[in-house]
Amino acid sequence: TLSIFGGLFLIVTCVSLLNTIEGTFNHIWGVTERRPFVSKFTSFWSVITLSPILIAVALLLSLRLTKAPLVGSILKMAVVKGSLHYLLPFFLTFLAIFIIYRILPYTKVRTRPAIIGSVIATSLFQVARWGFGVYIAEFARFDKIYGMLGILPIFFIWVYICWLVILFGGEVTYTLQHIRLETKGKEFTEGHYGYHGLRVMVAIGHSFYRGDGAISRDELSERLKIPYSLLGGILNRLREKGIVRSVDEGKEVYLPARSLDRITVQEVVEAVQGDPFRLPPLSPRSQGEKAIQRLFQKAQKGIHGILKGITVETLLGEFKAAGVPARSSSDSSPPRD
Repeated sequence: TLSIFGGLFLIVTCVSLLNTIEGTFNHIWGVTERRPFVSKFTSFWSVITLSPILIAVALLLSLRLTKAPLVGSILKMAVVKGSLHYLLPFFLTFLAIFIIYRILPYTKVRTRPAIIGSVIATSLFQVARWGFGVYIAEFARFDKIYGMLGILPIFFIWVYICWLVILFGGEVTYTLQHIRLETKGKEFTEGHYGYHGLRVMVAIGHSFYRGDGAISRDELSERLKIPYSLLGGILNRLREKGIVRSVDEGKEVYLPARSLDRITVQEVVEAVQGDPFRLPPLSPRSQGEKAIQRLFQKAQKGIHGILKGITVETLLGEFKAAGVPARSSSDSSPPRD
C-alpha cells in the first residue's frame, strides 16, 4: 500500500512540477492558449521518459566501449579520458535541456535557437555544478559540527540557481528566434493596435480566401513584420471575441472563426483596441460634460457608420480585383467543427 501511495505521490508531484515549468515557458513565449489533455500527456511523458532513456543509453554505451580492448586502451589515454570526463556530462545535460526547450512550450520552437540556448544553459549549469562540488568537498571539514544542516541551505540555493539557468536559456532561445522583429517593437504603440489587428485579420482571411488554409503565428509575424509577442496579444484578443480560431495544437495556426462577410472592420478594431469614443456609465454633471458627451456620440456614430458597413470580405475584394487567385464566394465560409 505504501509503495502504491508513494508511486502516486511521485506521479502527482512530477505532473505538478511539469505544469509549473510549462506555464513559465509559455509565459516567456507569450502563449496563453492551454494545451489539451492528450497533447499535455504526450509532452510530459516524453520529458519524463525520453530524457532518462537517452541518458541511460549514453551511459551504457560508454561502459560497453570501455570494455572493448581497442577502445578501452584509447579511453585510458589522459587526453581522451579527460575529455570524456567533461564532455559526457555536458552532452547529457545539453540533451535534457534541449528536449525541455523543444517540447514544453506550447508553440513551435526552432531547432537552431533551441540548440544555442541549450548550450548556454548547459555551460552555466556546469559552472553551478562545479561550485556545488567544491562546497561538498569543503563540507567534510564541518560535517561533524553542523551535520546535514550545513548542506541543505546550499543545496536549495543550488537548485534555485539551476532553475534560473534553465529560464535564462529559455529567454535566450526565444530572443534568438524573434530578435529581428522584437527589436522593432518600439515602433508599435497601443494606439496602433487597431490598425495592426486589421492587418492580421486581413492576412488570415486572405490566406483562407486564396485556398492556402490556416496561417501560422510565425508566418504572420514574418509577413507583417509585427513583433512576435505583440502579435500574440492581438491574436488572443481576436480569438477571445470569436473572430479567429486556432486549428492546430501547439503550432498556433489560425483560420477565420466565421464567414468573412460576417466579420466587420468595426468588430475587429474594437476587439483589439476597444472603442476610443465609448462613454463611461456616468451622467454629465455640467454643460461642458454634456457638450463633450454629444461630441463623442457624434464621433462614435460617424466612425461606426463607416466601419460597420465594411466587412473583411469587402477588403479582400481588392485582392481579387488585383488578380489574386481566390476561392469562389460560395466557399468563403471557414469549415465548421
